[in-house]
Amino acid sequence: MSIDKLIEDNYFKKKKTLSLTEEEISTGKIWFRPALLSDFDAIMAFGDQYGGRDYFWALYEEFLSDPDNICLVALVKDTMVGYAMTGLIDGGVSVVGRCGRVDPRLRRRGIFVALQDELDRLAMQKFETLLYETFSKETKAKTVESITPYRPGYNAVCSGKIVAVCFPQNTMRSDGIENSSQSYSYVKRLGYADLKLLLHTDAVASELFPSRRLFHFMVGYRLLEANVRHILCKRSCVLVSLEQRHDSESCHSGPGTSSGNRLCKTETESSCNQLDVHSVHRVSMMTNYLCYPTRDGKGFSVILHIHARPDMPHRDLTGHLRYLKGDMQRRFPGRDGVVTAMYATPLRRGQVLSCFRDVGFSEAIPDSDSLVVLWERPKGNICPKL
Repeated sequence: MSIDKLIEDNYFKKKKTLSLTEEEISTGKIWFRPALLSDFDAIMAFGDQYGGRDYFWALYEEFLSDPDNICLVALVKDTMVGYAMTGLIDGGVSVVGRCGRVDPRLRRRGIFVALQDELDRLAMQKFETLLYETFSKETKAKTVESITPYRPGYNAVCSGKIVAVCFPQNTMRSDGIENSSQSYSYVKRLGYADLKLLLHTDAVASELFPSRRLFHFMVGYRLLEANVRHILCKRSCVLVSLEQRHDSESCHSGPGTSSGNRLCKTETESSCNQLDVHSVHRVSMMTNYLCYPTRDGKGFSVILHIHARPDMPHRDLTGHLRYLKGDMQRRFPGRDGVVTAMYATPLRRGQVLSCFRDVGFSEAIPDSDSLVVLWERPKGNICPKL
């Protein structure tokens, strides 16, 4: 019987249940193999893991094609019951676990733990330079101190808060980024060389990223050039705002256009050198986001990360949000969306939501507030079953 048929019987007809027992799992009848493109529908049938914000379906093919990823499915008998993956980041120093999911009728039976143990074993074999294992976890807990990691040996490295807002296209005006006479700072879209320079400029990076981690798509990356390719990927954008000087420099008027300084016109362009060794010290804020359509094609989601220096002015964030708004109107014309923003000290929730309101976004989506914690453990604590 196919997993799709099992899902149909269990959730729609409500007449049958899955005929797998704890004994069958615990006695070694669970087995693993690499995930295939043809597994897509069966894995997606496990359900949305992030309350309508699930990105996995949009990136599934990319994850499987990346040689730095290990993507596994778990099966009992001939029935697929789970999926998990781990990927090499930080220039080979760390692996990050993500996208794990188990058939909802078989949770809390050890399937996910078994998947993680197998991924640990394979990662130790494949990645000789591995020093750390890491993952990010979203939780409704109020503080990091109140959370117990689900696997031993992990320590909390850093955390950020999350809030989500609606992007209603029918009430949004396409008005672009504020002009230089109204804005304290202006916005630049970064390419590869720009981001590399920013990460290597310790005086600035230490203020933007006090934990020495740059969050992108809920993954915490070390400040290394090797991670730039993960951050400047197909559906992403990185923006900075610079403290405005009283000279001839002017602000950008919107995505894909220029006024004085040229913006990148394509997602893959990497030669637009917006920063130099002098201007990089004027960076007061950086945002990075990744966007993707919803699976039904009717909407879209954005995962936005906000990294700010302590003295960041209010207009910096509104300028970035105006750019994001114009970019989404270009990419997804006529479609409504959801923007999930992750921020940390010195930013406050009220400050972030005030900037969203100024640009025309809705109020916060009820019950969308949560905490994201980056967990990490050294290689010596990774104890796979050999």
